[in-house]
Amino acid sequence: MGILSHTLLSWGKRKFYGYIKKKKWKTSTSIYMRNQAAKNKKEDNTFEETFYLLNEKHNQTVEENKIIRVKIIMHYKQIKEEMKYQGKFFKD
Repeated sequence: MGILSHTLLSWGKRKFYGYIKKKKWKTSTSIYMRNQAAKNKKEDNTFEETFYLLNEKHNQTVEENKIIRVKIIMHYKQIKEEMKYQGKFFKD
């Protein structure tokens, strides 16, 4: 086996191992990217669910506040009328 054939074998081994290393890198990168995509999708779903729950809670609070405002206005009118009648009563 001469120097030329030894050099060619070395060159072939380097090429082969370089190819294998590159394939492993691509595979590991692909797996990493796939895992990241799955993680991002899971986070997106969590954010969507959280936003939905917060939106529902906000809408419920707005409705409760409307009911409270109406009750306060009714109570205010009732007290105003009572004061008016008490004023008439004490004037007479």
